[in-house]
Amino acid sequence: MTTNRLSPTTTCRIPVCRALLEQGSRLDISPSQLLIAMTALYLRQSTGSDEVAFGFAVSGRRTRKLQGIAAPMAGIVPLRVAFDPASSIEEAFQRVVTAFRQALRHHRYRYEDLRRHLTKTQNRSEIGPVVNILDFDRSLNFGNSRGVVHTLATGPIDDIGYFFDYRPGEGSISLCAEASPARYTDQEAHDRADGLGRFIAAGAALDSGSPLKDLNS
Repeated sequence: MTTNRLSPTTTCRIPVCRALLEQGSRLDISPSQLLIAMTALYLRQSTGSDEVAFGFAVSGRRTRKLQGIAAPMAGIVPLRVAFDPASSIEEAFQRVVTAFRQALRHHRYRYEDLRRHLTKTQNRSEIGPVVNILDFDRSLNFGNSRGVVHTLATGPIDDIGYFFDYRPGEGSISLCAEASPARYTDQEAHDRADGLGRFIAAGAALDSGSPLKDLNS
């Protein structure tokens, strides 16, 4: 099996994290939704298209009862968003959040079934870039000793995956890109992660009422 290309981890500076979280709080958007929205806007900028399509990882555990069951329930849900270039950054965020909530209704549709459907109808099995937000408590404590969790791999990647490690207790956000070696070099994977990190930092510094074009400059 060919190993995915993993970029070095990029960690958002504390002022950037704080500004980003405050922006989400003002707009009543969760940190996960805000990171997905920023990634969607980054894909818009990098592709030059006002309509983007990608996937986002879901746990498949929408209820407390399901959260306590040990079973492979995680999946990937496709998301398509069309942006209005004349809109504000806030309006663009809300557009992504609306599409996200609509797509989440189908979170139990298995990714492997989706791949089979794409193969039959469109002669392809991949859905493009994937966003994965790890926003749960992953602390490891062994008495007075504390362990640190590092994600080494997440499974096969068809295109490129953007992985955010958001730790609410620490207020930190780190990012790395995991890319298919058939499509990306090590440098390209690094450039994608670095570009998204810089894009998020630029977005956090702007007022959400600013025109969307300001985020592209």
